[in-house]
Amino acid sequence: AAGAAHQCLFSVFRLCCTLGDVTGATAQSFLPRYYVTDEASGRVTFDAASARGTIKRIVGMTALVALCNTAITFSVPLLRPGLFTADAEVTRLLRRAAPIAAAGLLLHPPVVGMEGCLLATKDVRWLVRHYVVTGGIAVAATQLLLKVGALRSALSLDGIWLYLAAFQATRAISFVGRLVGVGKSPPKR
Repeated sequence: AAGAAHQCLFSVFRLCCTLGDVTGATAQSFLPRYYVTDEASGRVTFDAASARGTIKRIVGMTALVALCNTAITFSVPLLRPGLFTADAEVTRLLRRAAPIAAAGLLLHPPVVGMEGCLLATKDVRWLVRHYVVTGGIAVAATQLLLKVGALRSALSLDGIWLYLAAFQATRAISFVGRLVGVGKSPPKR
C-alpha cells in the first residue's frame, strides 16, 4: 500500500514540478536585459541593482505558483483520493503523507525561480559547486539511510517525502543567501 501511495503522490509531484519549472525559465528570459557592456573596455557586467526589482517580482510570482502547487497537493489526496485509488489503506497513507509532500512542493517553484535568477546572472561556478556539495550530501545521506539499520525506518512513505522537503529547504536557504549577495561580489567568469 505504501508503494501505491508513493506512486500516487509522485504523480502529483511530477505534475506540480512541471508547473513550477516555468518560473526558472521566466527568470532566464527576463534577466539578460540587465547585462551592460562598458563602451571603453568592452567588459560585460550584470547590473544587479537595476535587476533587483525584476528578481523580486520573479520570486513573488513563484510564490503564487507554489500556492497553486500546495493546493493541488492537498486537495487531490485529501479531497479526491478516488482519482487514484479505491483502496482504503492507500487513501489513508495518501492523506497522511500529503502535507509533507505539499511542503516540498511549496518550496519547488521559488527554488527553481531563484535557480533561474542565478543562471541568468551567470553565477554558474557557484551553482556547480552547490550542486556538487548538495548532491554529495544527498548521496551520503541516502547511503546512511539504506545501510544503517537504526536509520532504515526513516525510509517510510512519510520519511521519503520529508527527505525531499528538507532537500528543497536546503536549496531555498542557500539560493536566498546567494541572491541577497548578488552584486556585492560579482561572479568570476
